[in-house]
Amino acid sequence: MFKLKPEYYGVYECNYKWGGMHGIWRGSLEVEIYTDNGKIFVNQKPVRNITMEEEKIIWKRDPNEPNAYCTGASTNGSITFKMKEDSVYYFKKPQIGPLFIGSIQNTGEGPLDFRGVMKKPYSFGLANDFLNVYQSKIQTDFSISCLDGIFTLNRLICKIRLGSHFENFCAFLGEETKSDLEPFMRWIYCGFFENDKEEEKGKKIASKIGFTNFEKEISIAKFNIDISGLLKDENSKDFTIILSNGELVKTHKIILAARSELYRHMFESVVDNSESVPETTNKTSQAFHIFLDSFYTDKIPNEISKSIKEELSDVSEFFQLTSSLQYLFEKLN
Repeated sequence: MFKLKPEYYGVYECNYKWGGMHGIWRGSLEVEIYTDNGKIFVNQKPVRNITMEEEKIIWKRDPNEPNAYCTGASTNGSITFKMKEDSVYYFKKPQIGPLFIGSIQNTGEGPLDFRGVMKKPYSFGLANDFLNVYQSKIQTDFSISCLDGIFTLNRLICKIRLGSHFENFCAFLGEETKSDLEPFMRWIYCGFFENDKEEEKGKKIASKIGFTNFEKEISIAKFNIDISGLLKDENSKDFTIILSNGELVKTHKIILAARSELYRHMFESVVDNSESVPETTNKTSQAFHIFLDSFYTDKIPNEISKSIKEELSDVSEFFQLTSSLQYLFEKLN
């Protein structure tokens, strides 16, 4: 789903200049890297002809676009993302967190230096990790047949995403082909569609199962709300972690497997369907609850003590967290 690393999606405060070291930073721009609708904006206008890599975006000017200085599809651009920058060339002081360096080029001009630092992150970590759950068939517990194939899914995720439409959904699948159903299945696990064609397929399936307000459900933000809501759903929790003080912390296998390679491999290797495991890093109860809550919410409280930060400093490596979740804990250092 995400060619660019999820931690780089968000809104950046930017500036440009010509003249190299002797130039002056000229303007205040905004770059928005936003995949919920598959668009990237420069100065509130979308760019086109995009090539995207894990840490780099390149776009080319649309010749049919009216000229607009340092804005949208009237520009060429190339930006490379980083999580750290010691240079004072633009950033004035060492930076920690998402930023980019690169160039932007207006019609009839040479390239300008282009720099930006994130001011507002977008949380795509949950969607990215759960799409991987779907594609890798992790923690599946039921199967449904369609006209030309079988889908293996997680019942809990389907139920919280479909709500009262779940039964209609299960009964309806046998009438459709796998290719027509695939975009809708991906939406269940990530909240959005990759392009307009997939969205139209998804809307047709939603209409056929009576999902009348489906348009409002096409959102990564709504997906995040659904997943984070599981944190308080005690009845559906199917796994217990035993802390060193004897406290029993209930959680969901699907959440643990989605966000930690350690837990995923543990569940895949255990053949006796164990429902509990001791927590072996000896974290305090407060630290472990903050850690576990982040699996559901993609967030860490702003105000936590120095001692808790120290406890959490090594969790990403030990638990083999996904890159998007790992980033949250790296920011604590």
